[in-house]
Amino acid sequence: MCWSPAPDTAVTRCISHAEGLAVRATEEIHALVGEVRRVLRADGVFVYTVRHTGDAHYGAGRS
Repeated sequence: MCWSPAPDTAVTRCISHAEGLAVRATEEIHALVGEVRRVLRADGVFVYTVRHTGDAHYGAGRS
């Protein structure tokens, strides 16, 4: 995983689309969210999307 070199509280918006497809271990998810927390401003917005069993493409990705 490669982290952003952004300084603390420098980001106002962060979008992570279907990151669950690439991040598999709970520790990796915690690390991702921790980094977002570090760079996101107090009034910032973090949008994290994931696939679910109701998704039309569920099961079609890597396993």
